[in-house]
Amino acid sequence: MLKRNPFQYTLWSNLIMITQGDMACCNVSAVLRIYEYSMRRMHVGHNDEITRRFIIKETDVIMLKLFHNCLLFLRQSGHTNWMFALIRLSMELNFPYLTFECLQAHAGREKALIGFEEVVLRSGMPMPEIWTRVEQLRQAYCFLPLKDKLASSTNVFKNKMNAERYFCSDKLVPYVHALKSQNNRLHLVLVVVQLMKLPLIRSASLADKLNPCIEDFGESEAIEMLFAAIVDRHSYAVASLQYQFDAAMIDLAREMSVTPSYMPHLVGHKLYADTVSNMLLKCVEVFIGEESKRRLLLILYLRFQKLLIVLHKSMGKLTKKFFKDKRTRMRKLINLTENRNVISFYTEQALCEIEAKHYRLGFSIISRIITKKSEESSCISCVDTMHLYLVCAELHIHRGRISKAIGILVSLCLEKHAGVKQTTVYSKEQVLKGLRNAEKMVRAELKSLDTQPAEMSLEEYFQPNKLLILLRAICLIEVLNNRRHKEARMWLNDLQNNEFGPEAVKDSERKRFLREQIMEIQMLHLRLSFLVFGEVEFYTGFKKIKLHELLENGLEEFPRNMVFLQLWASLKSIMWHKQRSRLIRTKAGIASLAHLVVAIHNRFGIVDTNDKFSKEATRKMVCNRLVSIVETFLPTNLDRLDVEEEHYRILRRNSIYWRLYMIALSKTNASFRRSKEVLIMAMDECPWDKSLLMEGAKVLPVKLASLQDLMTEKEIRIFAMPEEVDVLRGF
Repeated sequence: MLKRNPFQYTLWSNLIMITQGDMACCNVSAVLRIYEYSMRRMHVGHNDEITRRFIIKETDVIMLKLFHNCLLFLRQSGHTNWMFALIRLSMELNFPYLTFECLQAHAGREKALIGFEEVVLRSGMPMPEIWTRVEQLRQAYCFLPLKDKLASSTNVFKNKMNAERYFCSDKLVPYVHALKSQNNRLHLVLVVVQLMKLPLIRSASLADKLNPCIEDFGESEAIEMLFAAIVDRHSYAVASLQYQFDAAMIDLAREMSVTPSYMPHLVGHKLYADTVSNMLLKCVEVFIGEESKRRLLLILYLRFQKLLIVLHKSMGKLTKKFFKDKRTRMRKLINLTENRNVISFYTEQALCEIEAKHYRLGFSIISRIITKKSEESSCISCVDTMHLYLVCAELHIHRGRISKAIGILVSLCLEKHAGVKQTTVYSKEQVLKGLRNAEKMVRAELKSLDTQPAEMSLEEYFQPNKLLILLRAICLIEVLNNRRHKEARMWLNDLQNNEFGPEAVKDSERKRFLREQIMEIQMLHLRLSFLVFGEVEFYTGFKKIKLHELLENGLEEFPRNMVFLQLWASLKSIMWHKQRSRLIRTKAGIASLAHLVVAIHNRFGIVDTNDKFSKEATRKMVCNRLVSIVETFLPTNLDRLDVEEEHYRILRRNSIYWRLYMIALSKTNASFRRSKEVLIMAMDECPWDKSLLMEGAKVLPVKLASLQDLMTEKEIRIFAMPEEVDVLRGF
């Protein structure tokens, strides 16, 4: 079939999984040989009469998908050195005027590893525990490749362990080829930063464009991908409703994260966070001359710094020194000549201050920019400025300053700058005038949609949209100013049934994305009503529909929308069986299961910390629920539904699923036999995944030697050879 049609991505992925997903055949070299052949075939393209007849003339998109899967496989099999070496070669091949030294190991950054290893070796712990910890330490620090053998003259790199960190061109070139079209360079960069565990996909529309879901093919095992809705929050107006859920999600990520990672509780997190940050800044240089793409990469950098602040704050590790360093770097970056006049950068800087609970400084940044813009012109004309106003209003709502928020929103609708230091009070007539002007602008934006291409560029997914800003402003004013009015609610429903109805968005990527975002605005409308007035009114339009019904529709149509998943998982106003069944039916792969786990902890895991008996009973109850949830999907479940069987085809190839199962079993004191059976099932489904085998070593330490032999047989990367650790322990 591939000889007749070599440009079918599904065929290639199925061929790869036949080898990768088979316990007997799986071997790193064997899988990479298929990737080598597929990448070369995409690079050659249409080279004969048979293949020239296919409609697909551009093979870059297929090659990028295969490249993503290849790097994902290397990361999951522990070959992070190889993965980063391929990333560096691909970037330097497609951007020959830059050198990506940020992806090269430096001895000075890894010196702390020696001290940590000595502590572990002298600890007196059992040998299996010592090996596991040393392996994780080296995995956390030694993830970058060495450039050449000259580096071995450095004492830190003298040992034999680093021999596998050198990569000659023969080992890299077969898997990397230059893109044929420069229009796909941003796609390559986003694929790369995503594989470095940067959570950038919040909407289902963007997920479909960047990461199409393929059945029977493994998804990302990086639990950090759950943070997409923290990196780019749905709305700060209702952020307080999410804080408890965010804490439960971060607790899950703390338990499931694998080194190397930027999670603050892990040793070596600073080195990895610096690597990701430096990579993003280097990618900014890639697009000098392409302003929209350059700004996008810098915004991703600022959002990553915001995520680090949130994680450190949540884990009690946000020190004054850490935040001061982040603030200084961001200020220096934004003060550069090319960045000084970009409003969206200041918006992200202000949000970093807000996330650190420095509200005065956050509002001060926004106030300074608005004052500067009002001196330049009395009218608001820039979309970035409109977005700044919207964020400012939502932050005031978050702080309970309703009248201040209404004044800012009306100024936005009137396209006139507001006084930020004093509250601008508008009369009912002025508010009405602002709403009418906003509606007029919305109609103009709707009319202009017909002149825009149906396909969206990647950078448009991250840019503020004037239509969405205006619709959100109208809804916020209606809730805050007069909740009895139903005009905005009916208008949104009308848009969802006509201009952005199911039939209208079928052939338009742009309209489908807008439909998804308008659905988010509808949910914001309802949630804000609950926050401000303490009750959720019926969503009045063509139908009377409550928040959970609207969410169900959203998850059915946009299953990979992280906002919808988080909102549904955080609901406590519906019966558990309904919440559970909806997440099981949602076709979002591991994201559905992860949110189901967080929902269990968020709903049942909250206890009085002073009551030891209650705490232990609750812990056991939560673990039993987790075991029950995981076993729902297994073939051994005789009552398994068709939707659960379909979901299992994706879940079974993800190590997170099996690791959750094994961890929950170990906490319920399951028998050795049962834990062993689960480990064997897991290895049959994911024989290439190192994190799974490492989890097996923790749960069943007596099987460590067998698991180490299996890693060697499958060519999974081992940083600390057992014999070496045994010798080191003896010194």
